[in-house]
Amino acid sequence: NTKAYLLGLIAADGCVTSKNYIAFESTEIELTELLKSEIDYTGEIRVIYPKGDYAEHYRINFSSGKMAMALVKCGVFAGRTFSDVCYFPDAKYLPAYVLGYFDGDGCAYANQGRSGGLVCIVGSLAFVNELSNHLNMGSVIKHHCSNVYYWRIFSRQNIEKFYQLVYQFKSLGLIRKKQKIEQILRSYRRG
Repeated sequence: NTKAYLLGLIAADGCVTSKNYIAFESTEIELTELLKSEIDYTGEIRVIYPKGDYAEHYRINFSSGKMAMALVKCGVFAGRTFSDVCYFPDAKYLPAYVLGYFDGDGCAYANQGRSGGLVCIVGSLAFVNELSNHLNMGSVIKHHCSNVYYWRIFSRQNIEKFYQLVYQFKSLGLIRKKQKIEQILRSYRRG
């Protein structure tokens, strides 16, 4: 399941170029360190300081023909947001893969002053439509950036279903995102 999780992470925040160059960049140092450890990357993690008010990013990059070829078969390549290509693993690996993708390109927001919230994942139209089909829930709406879309859920039932699906693995996932979903679920009035 760790490999499926990492594949989801790379699908969200990674890229493979036509010259077998693989790059992964995240605002989460722990995710970059996990990937570095799992692939036995011996280089340094570079810190990128984006312009504006954006958080620093942590990046690893390297060349590997074998890994690049495997990632491209799984839909990880430059420009995939603007293509109709998307990849989903077999059902037994789907929960870990979706969790990895969520940790890379997903978010959870609790409503302020009232119950509920929103869980969403950003991706290409093809990806979010397939995600909605695979999970049998969620709506798809256009993001303010061209060719980018949101898959989102906001009902208690769907957020609980998503939580149960992706948090099956104690050692995987960003704790802060898990806690945010737990906060949303606690906020619903019992009755």
